[in-house]
Amino acid sequence: MLKCKACGHAFLDALFNPEQLGDLYSRFYPRKSMDVTSYAPKQLLGGWRGWWIGERSAAFAWVPPNSRVLDVGCGFGHSLGFHQARGCEAYGIEADENAQRVAQAHGLRITHGLFDGSGYATEFFDVITFDQVAEHLVDPVATIRATRKLLKADGKLILSFPNAQGWGAWLFGRHWINWHTPYHLHFFSRRSIGVLAEKAGLYVELERTLTHSDWLRYQWMHLVNFPSEGNSSVFWKPQPGATSGRSIWWERGIRALHKIGLNAMLTRLFDAIGKGDNRIVVMRRR
Repeated sequence: MLKCKACGHAFLDALFNPEQLGDLYSRFYPRKSMDVTSYAPKQLLGGWRGWWIGERSAAFAWVPPNSRVLDVGCGFGHSLGFHQARGCEAYGIEADENAQRVAQAHGLRITHGLFDGSGYATEFFDVITFDQVAEHLVDPVATIRATRKLLKADGKLILSFPNAQGWGAWLFGRHWINWHTPYHLHFFSRRSIGVLAEKAGLYVELERTLTHSDWLRYQWMHLVNFPSEGNSSVFWKPQPGATSGRSIWWERGIRALHKIGLNAMLTRLFDAIGKGDNRIVVMRRR
């Protein structure tokens, strides 16, 4: 991993072509084994409880009702169902061909491929979202620039992505769950996000850290089950008999800590001082 001394942007020294990316996500990503019959739209918990656990940490949660929205990297389409239930005209695009299974089964508008801005009319969308997607892009500047012509004059681009300048990366180091090599290629700093927006012809309207408390629970689980070099992580790829008796007791303790609200308290604390594990960014056209 390399890091820019000028803006703090970190990135993997790797370059994938479209065919390699399609193979990476279609063959190896966990979505391959998902069952289309278990599909259900995203749901958001409101009120004090929703705030406490960090429900608005996802880009889709910032989309107004009755919008025309494009979700780039829509995965299994859970956000599209959420948008449709709120009166939105929802579109998705996904590199993983497995998403077509759920699109066909549930009547979702999901295009298979990599987003480059083609295939949509100019100034067509009220909102475009990149929900945990920007860090996967081979060329973030070109991809984000392609959204500009698709947004209406008052439209907005909403991104969420891991924050490598937060407390988690500092504390856990190489064991931080969100390095997620080789899927996560870029780690934006606050300054590099501004550079990205400027090069794309956009400006940053809002930037803050906002993290779901589940992220910290997953981090503890990843820490307990961190594999030796050359072995698969049982967190990302469960394997029969791979969890030791020792880690089972650890995982019971992790669940107990999560249940009493420790993870929520820590995530709210670090988000409040701008050091949370997840960033939300809203951009608009210049």
